[in-house]
Amino acid sequence: MAALRDPRLARAILALHRQPGHHWTVAELAAECNVSRSVFADRFQTTIGMPPLRYATELRMLLAGQWPAQDTAPIQSVAQRLGYTSQAAFSRAFKRVTGRPPGAGRDIPRARAAEEVG
Repeated sequence: MAALRDPRLARAILALHRQPGHHWTVAELAAECNVSRSVFADRFQTTIGMPPLRYATELRMLLAGQWPAQDTAPIQSVAQRLGYTSQAAFSRAFKRVTGRPPGAGRDIPRARAAEEVG
């Protein structure tokens, strides 16, 4: 990923990955990189191809898509780990980004297990 080769952007990317549930602002991410908001936002958009807060949301949804399949944590718990104050807000964001409801990921492992037993 080109962003990790850019020392300034790498700081923001690493911060997002270290704390995906933090309510990041562009100003906070720019401060991580020691640049202005506008310079940071432009560099991030040019290098990654999307605005920084959209990247943060997509990262959260990527993680959310992995967690339900890996463990049995309630969706509310996953939502809280990712910084959402309500399951409804999390579910809307998840569906908007992935095109499916958050619980759909749990059905796949169960269906495979049922096929193997049957």
